[in-house]
Amino acid sequence: MKRVPFRKMLVFVGCAVSLTVFSARTEAAPIILTQADFGPSDHLITFNSLPEGTPVSNQFAGVGVTFAGVLTTYDDQNFLFGGDPMQVLNSTLPFNCGVAGNCQPFTLNFTTPTTRVGFLVATNPGTTTLSIATGSVNFATSTTTTFVGIGDTTPFSSLTVSVTGASNGAAIIDDVRFNQVPEPASLALLGSGLLALAVRRFRRQA
Repeated sequence: MKRVPFRKMLVFVGCAVSLTVFSARTEAAPIILTQADFGPSDHLITFNSLPEGTPVSNQFAGVGVTFAGVLTTYDDQNFLFGGDPMQVLNSTLPFNCGVAGNCQPFTLNFTTPTTRVGFLVATNPGTTTLSIATGSVNFATSTTTTFVGIGDTTPFSSLTVSVTGASNGAAIIDDVRFNQVPEPASLALLGSGLLALAVRRFRRQA
């Protein structure tokens, strides 16, 4: 009679781990996210701790993200971002899109895979494209600040941002939000731990 609860727990743990690992491996297409899809449990990068003119690269590696490309902190003087003291420009300062390498696509690389990323962006009127391994999503952006976000049920480790159709391809971003999810190996380890706990409880009852 005592073995029945153990068997039920064993089946439950096995199914939960299998479904979780299967979900992590299932391919899906990226979707557009809004600011409402993010919450207090997500990481938030404001860039406010960096002086203006600072090249942005690995300052936030401890939080889980690094940046690649020509990116520099920039204070828009309350013009677009409502009093927020610091943003990031995909150019060097002084602003110059005529120099090779400036105002080009840039990349966010995550030390732990994520399933959602979003941030505020202002550009000259054009299209801002967010690209991950499973595809891309497009946003009409302009000098009015817009929230852009991308998500996928398949965790991804890299996001590329590009601006097309605008007069110079410049982008100013701020308030980067993202989550972090366990890798399949970690989920399997969690399942093993739950199974071991179930075995110990069964032995105590026997």
